[in-house]
Amino acid sequence: MEKTLRILVVDDNPDDRVLIKRELSREFPRVQVTEVTNAQAHTLALAGAPQDLAITDYQLGWSNGLAILQEIKARWPECPVIMFTGTGNEEVAVEAMKHGLEDYVLKTHRHYIRLVASVKKALKRKKERLALLAAEDRYSRLFNNAPIGLYRISSQGEIVEANPALVHLLGFSDRKTLLAAKSVDFYVDLGDKQRWRDQMQHLGEVRGFELQIRKRDGSAVWARNNARAIRDKGGEILGYEGSLEDVTPYRQAMEAFQVLVNSAPMGIYIVQDGKFKRVNPGFAKICGYSEEELIGRPSLNLVAPDYWEEVRHNAVRMLQGQSHLPYEFPVITKSGKTKWVVEKVAPTVYQGERAALGYFLDISEHKSLESQFLQAQKMEAVGRLAGGVAHDFNNMLGVIIGHAEIAMMQVSVTEPLHHNLQEIHIAAQRSADLTRQLLAFARQQTVRPQVLNLNLVLSGMLKMLQRLIGEDIDLVWAPGRDLWKVKIDPSQIDQILANLAVNARDAIGGVGKLTIGTNNAVLDDPYCTDHAEFVPGEYVLLAVSDDGSGMDKETLAQIFEPFFTTKGVGEGTGLGLATVYGIVKQNDGFINVYSEPGHGTTFRIYLPRCQAEAAQDQAETPVKSLQGGSETVLMVEDEKAILDIGLAILKQLGYTVLTAGTPGEAIRLAGNYPGDIHLLISDVVMPEMNGRELAERLIAMKPGLKCLYMSGYTTNVIAHRGVLDEGVHFIQKPFSMKDLAIKAREVLEG
Repeated sequence: MEKTLRILVVDDNPDDRVLIKRELSREFPRVQVTEVTNAQAHTLALAGAPQDLAITDYQLGWSNGLAILQEIKARWPECPVIMFTGTGNEEVAVEAMKHGLEDYVLKTHRHYIRLVASVKKALKRKKERLALLAAEDRYSRLFNNAPIGLYRISSQGEIVEANPALVHLLGFSDRKTLLAAKSVDFYVDLGDKQRWRDQMQHLGEVRGFELQIRKRDGSAVWARNNARAIRDKGGEILGYEGSLEDVTPYRQAMEAFQVLVNSAPMGIYIVQDGKFKRVNPGFAKICGYSEEELIGRPSLNLVAPDYWEEVRHNAVRMLQGQSHLPYEFPVITKSGKTKWVVEKVAPTVYQGERAALGYFLDISEHKSLESQFLQAQKMEAVGRLAGGVAHDFNNMLGVIIGHAEIAMMQVSVTEPLHHNLQEIHIAAQRSADLTRQLLAFARQQTVRPQVLNLNLVLSGMLKMLQRLIGEDIDLVWAPGRDLWKVKIDPSQIDQILANLAVNARDAIGGVGKLTIGTNNAVLDDPYCTDHAEFVPGEYVLLAVSDDGSGMDKETLAQIFEPFFTTKGVGEGTGLGLATVYGIVKQNDGFINVYSEPGHGTTFRIYLPRCQAEAAQDQAETPVKSLQGGSETVLMVEDEKAILDIGLAILKQLGYTVLTAGTPGEAIRLAGNYPGDIHLLISDVVMPEMNGRELAERLIAMKPGLKCLYMSGYTTNVIAHRGVLDEGVHFIQKPFSMKDLAIKAREVLEG
């Protein structure tokens, strides 16, 4: 009669207990469920009859699942405990497993069936565990007396002789009792008896024959048997003699090793004659095939064709002991996906023949992160180069623009020379725009960030953007609700949207749709793990999508590089997206691009959330007409050409101008000048000392002196990461006469 199964259910939810009992009753007809709903019932249950298994919730009115687990294990160490809960988490599961939890099942409607499967597995494991513990205890005693049993049996199978080791091995209390038994009684599988006889008849002996033998108590052990036939002079078999060695630990070790191989996250395989003979589940998982599909398959079939010779060469060198270094190569999975792996092989013997034992690890994610890191380094290096080039060009362009403007003022607009000068001026201004874009990419653009609502800024740009992309393209505006604030220079938002809109317009090339949207976004650790440059946190998302031609992977890998363009000669500078990239990075943001050929493109820009309140809109200061003054200005610049054109412009504007080529010269000049100096216009980076240090020295000499700094790019002298320090007045090279006139009056009158 089937034994009644006793199960303890600890759960204070009556509905859950009903469902648990229903599922258990369906699977186990003879089940006795003891329900525990409070602390008193739990104490009584622990004092009662032993339970075959326990099921507990985690969150209980009087306790928790971890405490229940520990109390049950203290009372009944061999009682399996399953935690069936909807309120636990991974940490709870891990901690419970450390205290002997058998399984952890989430409490959902569909998992009640899984609970029953878990119970069956737990009971099976318990049975095996108890049997194993009992067997190990018996086997250790046998080993301590004599590890190998010796015997002699008659041709009819009667045991004639047995040593003490065999008596103990077979579980008999004494030799006499064992000798009364029949050898056939010890076979667990009668097929082993027939195979043993066939081998003995064919070879006259048995070597290393492994079989399961049944002990007197009915339990079974694995044994290795060596035996030979005892014959008379006529060759007739009189009986058999041999040894019986308990090899249960060896078999268990092999099974444990197989479990280890099967559970290893890396791929492990044996190749013989170029074909797979054994593979573990980890190998099959990486390749996307089943283990059965891989057995017998040529090993090189998994390797990307371009790497066949390289992999074969490396494997041969490693098998010959000429190399011990792992090597990398791509494999093609069953789905056609390419994965990068690192492999190492070693010589081995399989079924008596030479073979190769190998392992490899999937390093696809590592390769991807490495590629992202190298790309970031590349962009950083190109940015530094671009910033340096822009700085040098700015100085030259400043000279060209200044002289062109002064010359135009001295030539009548009716003269052909005026037109020539105007063309020079226009070309120089366009070149200055290019250098400004380079500075934006290099994150050396001068900015004045403001706390603002991106929705308000973008909504004010829609008309301008519509004119920019044309009437054939629908502009869709999708603002997010309750949008967080960001801190950024509004002019940089203009640059981002203008560049992305032009890029989308050219990609659409006719009728299409451009969608601009915003939203709040939280980037978590898993997402940032897959995106090397990203940092977890709260961000405002700006998404710009078009339904244009899209881009392939090769193009996507280069779109942010300066001067890279897919447009024809003369149709683009290749700086638009580089500018966007630089602006986003300067503001501690991130940018992602999703695109496929023929399926459009989406740019996702993440700008850090700013907790401060948005500043009130201020009315713009009206642009004044070209206005000079009569004050005294000291201009300090170590580039003579810039100094000369600055002198000419300031004189043209009516100022009294003092010039110095070095900070030391400026200090001496100011010290000897008898009158007031009203304004210092100084380069930022110079020999001897920087512009800020010079200003401090001169203000000490001339109280009331006002300062205007000029540079081709920002430095940490007057700014931090491109953001000007509070109270600093700055004009960026190259500047026009109008720019300098307005800025000088602004500083002097401020």
